[in-house]
Amino acid sequence: MKRRLLNILSALSLLLCVGTVALWVRSYWVSDTLTSYSNLRLIGAGSVQGRLAFVTVYFDKPPAPRTVHNGWASLPVGNAFTGIPGWRHAGFGVESNDRFTAVYVPLWFTLGLSAILLPMRWLWLYRQRRIAERKGLCPKCGYDLRATPDRCPECGTAVIVTEARA
Repeated sequence: MKRRLLNILSALSLLLCVGTVALWVRSYWVSDTLTSYSNLRLIGAGSVQGRLAFVTVYFDKPPAPRTVHNGWASLPVGNAFTGIPGWRHAGFGVESNDRFTAVYVPLWFTLGLSAILLPMRWLWLYRQRRIAERKGLCPKCGYDLRATPDRCPECGTAVIVTEARA
């Protein structure tokens, strides 16, 4: 079960890594946004100039129909920061006032996280195998093999005896 979960997470990590690179390159020419507008509030996420932007906007009255939309849109690139006072450092940023909040995360950070997950999986599995081998456990199910070192009585896996264990 753990191995299957780690395989799924590794595949998602690789997919996220490749998708982040594509989005990062594309974000300098086109800003892709996903927005949802309801009850005088707009919530959106998008890519702009190498950053992911997460935005919430509150309106006093309904905006003009063509200015706000629900769903996916690709727009020409604008400025990544709006000029509203906030905190900015190394591509990260937070801008906020009484009607607008934006949080920016650089795509290099997302790429770094997704690129780290796959090697971490390999290290985790290697460590688990080494611990199981050292303790004399079945590599598949973890059953104690001290009484039956050739085959696991629980799952039936044939165990290869290494020289270090012999």
